[in-house]
Amino acid sequence: MSMLRVTAPGLARYLDGGGGWDSLNCICGGGAGAVSVTCEVYPVAPATQVSATGATLTINGSGKSFNSSSGTNPLTLSFSVGADSSEHAGDWNTVVITVMDNSGTQTSFTFYFYKTGSGGTTTTTTTTSTTTSTTRVFAPVAKSAKPSLKPAKKSAKGKR
Repeated sequence: MSMLRVTAPGLARYLDGGGGWDSLNCICGGGAGAVSVTCEVYPVAPATQVSATGATLTINGSGKSFNSSSGTNPLTLSFSVGADSSEHAGDWNTVVITVMDNSGTQTSFTFYFYKTGSGGTTTTTTTTSTTTSTTRVFAPVAKSAKPSLKPAKKSAKGKR
């Protein structure tokens, strides 16, 4: 038996192969592109090591390769998610890692990641800036249109 811990981008707990709903704490794909995932797999007694030989990775049931693997206690595995066209954009994707320990026990770990609805493509937008120069022209206001600055005369009605 083994335990798995996702160290980057991280999961909240160790996985023991018993299942559950654990997901990476990041959104993958879109402008972010691929996200590198690193896992550590620890043997549980009576096992004393977990070998990279025989370790498998599937995403949505499709076999993938690890970018790197090293060690035995823990076994460190790295791979990328979020940029593969076979991943489901706008939905949860299933990652299954299966390992074998030296006591002959196979353990499978399942967790999930969300991929943005952009399909994993990166869009680059180039904006061209245009400067517009405006010249203001001031024309004299006609005399009849100018408001009077003098107060209006009050009517003298009612005075004798």
